[in-house]
Order: sequence, then structure tokens, then C-alpha cells
Amino acid sequence: MTRLDGKIEIVWKTRLCTVDDEFGAFQIWVPSDPPLAVVEFSDGVRQVAAEKIKFCDEDHQMVVGFEKFSKENGNAGRQDQGGG
Repeated sequence: MTRLDGKIEIVWKTRLCTVDDEFGAFQIWVPSDPPLAVVEFSDGVRQVAAEKIKFCDEDHQMVVGFEKFSKENGNAGRQDQGGG
């Protein structure tokens, strides 16, 4: 977030997620092959495979809402309308 005094504020945001039906707080992506993520669970912090993460926070709900709106309105607003 930029403020009027020219200073930049960096905010570290965690995201609520589940991994194999266990709630956790996503922390950061680990650049690796395959991609991993650091997730904090109630019993500790672990690295997990990216594809196992299911976000369940407000950001995810916004994505779900946009997808529903898009389907209900014939994919209105999509940039990738096909072609070749």
C-alpha cells in the first residue's frame, strides 16, 4: 500500500486453506520443481505440494463468485474468447 508521504508499506498476508481436509494458514510459495508451499497447521509448519492446497478465504470466494457470474452471463468479460 502506498501512502501520501512516499513510504511503501509491505503487508504479509496469510490465507486460510485446507490440505487433505486439515485447516491451515498458507504462508509462502517455495520456488521449486514441483512447486511447494509453506503452510502453518495447528501442530506445526510443513511444506506441501501446491496442488494439495484448497484456499477457503475471501479471495477464493471472490474467484468463485466471478466464475459463477461468468457462467450465468455467457462468459461475459472474459479476455480469452478463443480464436487462434
